[in-house]
Amino acid sequence: MRAREFLLEYNRDITKKNYGDKIVRRWGDGAVNSLTIRKVRDKVVAGEPLDDNEQNVYDEAVNNIISKAELADPTPNKQYVQWLVRAWINGSLNLAEDILTTGSQFVKMWHELKTHRALPPKYSDINRIKARSDWNQAWVDIRAAYDKFAPSKPMAKGRAEELFNGPDVRIIRPHDEQAACYYGQGTQWCTAATQSHNMFNHYHSDGELSIFIPKKPNHEGEKYQLWVHNSDGQYQLMDEQDDPVDGGIETLNGMFRSVTDKLLLKIHPALVNHPQVNWQEYGSVKQQVIEKLLRDGYFKVAYNDLNNMLDDGDDNDEDHRENVRYMKEQFLEMESEVMRAAQHATYDELTHFNYDANMIHIPNAIFDFIDTYAEQNDWHGDWADDEVLLGFTQNIHDWFNRQMPWDKRNRERQGRLEPYYEIEKDENTGKWTVEYTGP
Repeated sequence: MRAREFLLEYNRDITKKNYGDKIVRRWGDGAVNSLTIRKVRDKVVAGEPLDDNEQNVYDEAVNNIISKAELADPTPNKQYVQWLVRAWINGSLNLAEDILTTGSQFVKMWHELKTHRALPPKYSDINRIKARSDWNQAWVDIRAAYDKFAPSKPMAKGRAEELFNGPDVRIIRPHDEQAACYYGQGTQWCTAATQSHNMFNHYHSDGELSIFIPKKPNHEGEKYQLWVHNSDGQYQLMDEQDDPVDGGIETLNGMFRSVTDKLLLKIHPALVNHPQVNWQEYGSVKQQVIEKLLRDGYFKVAYNDLNNMLDDGDDNDEDHRENVRYMKEQFLEMESEVMRAAQHATYDELTHFNYDANMIHIPNAIFDFIDTYAEQNDWHGDWADDEVLLGFTQNIHDWFNRQMPWDKRNRERQGRLEPYYEIEKDENTGKWTVEYTGP
């Protein structure tokens, strides 16, 4: 088939029709932290129609990925667009930006090898590379075949600084793109891309990179890259395959005994804002949320709502007085259970293993945890043992859905609802304070 004939066959609308729903599901499953896209995802999964605003969100999300795949595809007939889209959907490419970096570099190498009939036999069809495990091995094999086919010239080291040289690891800080490529050789990092768009300057503008090179690697090519945002302490920790490291910084501490929290704070001072390094402040923030927002804030308002609801009854009715007493006991029991659950929840449980969640995210993380905890334990339904309690528990459940997780005042703020609170850091003392700002 000639290129002109193939070109006529590529059609963005067809790609959107084939992969649109899958793209939205991937976005909604955690590729981006947006309540709006998650709602659209839920409707797509349920097969429900979208309103005009939701359709715009859908179209923007889908076009974002397809456009990146079109830019990443080096061929005039865009023969790799759908493969790149699928690679992102199945998680072979972690981030949307990886389509333009690692994904683009891979298809360029693959296509050049194919053009010169130098592909390893097992990779004669790129569509056989489907799962994440297939992708990781294919990257290694295709990279090796390409280096053999077109040996690269010696790479310039660029400007870099050795931050630490310990018994088990070296830590290098690249100061320019050349250094990021040199010390990132053999990895799938977007900051080490040499044949596609390199993201070093993008990341470097907001934070510093550190590359961890083990003295005694557990496997060939083992490396880790840590990026920390300059102001808020959010971070990304990736292995050489550009996969997030499970456990984040805690795992890094465990792998290298010489990498202490003190050392990490020295090379990345902004980590003082991250709970995994500053446990003392994390404990303070968590306790303030539990006491100020839950006990003295939301639960106090809810208890007043309950009293107002019960005032409509006849105080001379013994059955009514008994029901009032029982309902208040049940409410206080619920309050104690929720606060106890939040008190004992680990950082992992609160953040759902989202290791870049910093101090600012802790209040929202606790609200999310409580909402999930309530559903999993069904502690609303446990009390519904008669008609009176059924009405009461439904009212409390409705109140939680309305007040606790999200404040409707801020529905339009960046597409995300926010609870009634303020959290800020005193720049002089470094201490965080949490205040309830609701009714």
